[in-house]
Amino acid sequence: MLNICKIYVSQVKAILPLWGKKEKAFVKKLHNDLFDYCEDNNVNTIEELYKGYGTPQEIAFEYIALMEPEVISKRINTAKYLRILIVTVIVLSTIATSVFCMGLFHEYKVQTRQEVVGTNVIIEES
Repeated sequence: MLNICKIYVSQVKAILPLWGKKEKAFVKKLHNDLFDYCEDNNVNTIEELYKGYGTPQEIAFEYIALMEPEVISKRINTAKYLRILIVTVIVLSTIATSVFCMGLFHEYKVQTRQEVVGTNVIIEES
């Protein structure tokens, strides 16, 4: 029964387009409500849970429908810019690391090409 609730909650989490403190609280409350529902109604399969409680898509849609449009828009834009920032940082760090490694490799090649030239110097005492 607990496993069915976990599967259902993970499906709802996968559908939610936004993820923050409010969504974490929503998912926690959903998990508790689902557990109580499954316990009270002796739910044994996920299909029974879908039939009695609703599909994960319906639950996620209801949650999003209750939010203000301005809040949704602001959070989606913030998430978009955060993704752009993270991708930019990853790309720049990859380029910097590549340039640094190429410099090290070039230095290694220069060092391996150099021949050690040794001369024997004999110092005579007079």
